[in-house]
Amino acid sequence: MASSASLPEFLIAALLVLAGAITAATAADADVAGAAPPLRVPRLGAPPTPAPRLPPRLGRPIPVPPIIETPPGWRAPVVPAPWSPPELAKPIPAPPLVPPRYLLGCGVQLQLLLLVFLRGWGNPFPLHQLFLLVSGLRLLLLVHLHNWVSPFPLHLLFLLGSGLQLLLLVSLRGWGSPPLQLLHLVHLHGWGIPFLLLVLRPGLLLPFLLLQWRRVVPKVPALIAFGDSIVDTGNNNHLLTMVRANFPPYGKDFPDHRPTGRFCDGKITVDFLASALGLKEFLPPYLHHNLTLEDLKTGVSFASAASGYNNNTCLTSSALTMEKQLQLFREYKAKGGDRPERALYLVVSGSNDIVQHFTWADGLTEPEYADIMAQRAITFVESLIAEGARQIGVSGAPPVGCIPSQRRIAGGLRTQCATDRNQLALMFNRKLSVELSRLAGRNRGVNLFFVDMYSILADLVQRYEALGFTNGKDACCGFIGLAAGPLCNIASRLCPDPAKYVFWDSYHPSERAYKLMIDDFMTRYTRYIH
Repeated sequence: MASSASLPEFLIAALLVLAGAITAATAADADVAGAAPPLRVPRLGAPPTPAPRLPPRLGRPIPVPPIIETPPGWRAPVVPAPWSPPELAKPIPAPPLVPPRYLLGCGVQLQLLLLVFLRGWGNPFPLHQLFLLVSGLRLLLLVHLHNWVSPFPLHLLFLLGSGLQLLLLVSLRGWGSPPLQLLHLVHLHGWGIPFLLLVLRPGLLLPFLLLQWRRVVPKVPALIAFGDSIVDTGNNNHLLTMVRANFPPYGKDFPDHRPTGRFCDGKITVDFLASALGLKEFLPPYLHHNLTLEDLKTGVSFASAASGYNNNTCLTSSALTMEKQLQLFREYKAKGGDRPERALYLVVSGSNDIVQHFTWADGLTEPEYADIMAQRAITFVESLIAEGARQIGVSGAPPVGCIPSQRRIAGGLRTQCATDRNQLALMFNRKLSVELSRLAGRNRGVNLFFVDMYSILADLVQRYEALGFTNGKDACCGFIGLAAGPLCNIASRLCPDPAKYVFWDSYHPSERAYKLMIDDFMTRYTRYIH
């Protein structure tokens, strides 16, 4: 009986020991976590302990999510980056934000200007001066700090800030359009400080002009021209040819009002281009007898009026063929032409070839003739590269069908543009531009670019009234639009103002038209000139 009585007591003792061990382990875990209370084991037979009441705010306790154990050696799968095209693979960094203090400054100035407007205080121009000065300095500081390469953010902020205030000033003071024109210049040319100086002090106009050097102008040591009358500055004066322009009224608007051999009332394309490049005011003809060494170093023209890529074009006129012009260039290099690889070479030809094709039957279709012209043009450019030229602009043909002579010959009763001439010009231009691209691919060290002379002149013809001309299809000099060379002479009919005519004679634009063409050229192709 004793042994049987001691068995329940032994079991009770074992249970108590086990409960104590559990209590100790729970208390240790609570000490580590710093949150759970110690586990109390109720005595046998004692009433059950009620559960602790939680504050009403807390509600029911949120169950702790179970811990998911990962198997050994497990790794999270690698999520591939989203695909992007190769040219967009590198992320474009976002522009830095404008610090709030700059915006605060603009806000304060706007409030001051509003007070001036509401209160009717005297002349508000001093506050505008202060606004322009502070805004200009702030924008320049932003550009310096954030390395903005493109000037567009500067233009945008300047126009939205200073520009709007200037417009308000124009409205209040009743000023005319010059401030608006200045804003347009700022937007087009990126003039920051010069514009600021001009607005702040009208007496600083001279510094404004001096600071125009900020405009990017290519640094080329010389300009070398080949081709026809578009770039001939007087070489035909020294040839036995009837195609000359060394008599009045040619040159009537030249600086000294004398004929120079240029087929124009004044300066022509390469004169304006040489001036725009900062080389000299006029590009002399190579065959001129009084050229100095400095004239040779800064460039000359080898072009000859009535020339073309097709040698047959020169037969009736005795003009210099393109091959002969290249021979003269080799002679020029021997005389002291400086660094020919750094010069800008301009090739302008093809117009006379197109006229020749429709004047004399050559038995060729237009596509065949365009192929021959393009191939001979490429052959000439390859010869220039072999002679050391490394920067060459090659012009396509202009809209030959829109010049006065071709309007009269093939334009019908309404003297419209001759479509067949223009189609051949476009066909030649397409073939030439493609072949130039291929040639550039074969000569990686050569800077070749195609000059779209067609669209440049076509724009003048189509928008002549908007550009300030009164006549876009007739010649200023001559009768019935058929006069050029000897037929445009002192006895010919002459318009009162050549600057109002797109065309000077039946083949060539006027000086003002040439000026606008080179302005367009510089806008389009300056980035290609190094």
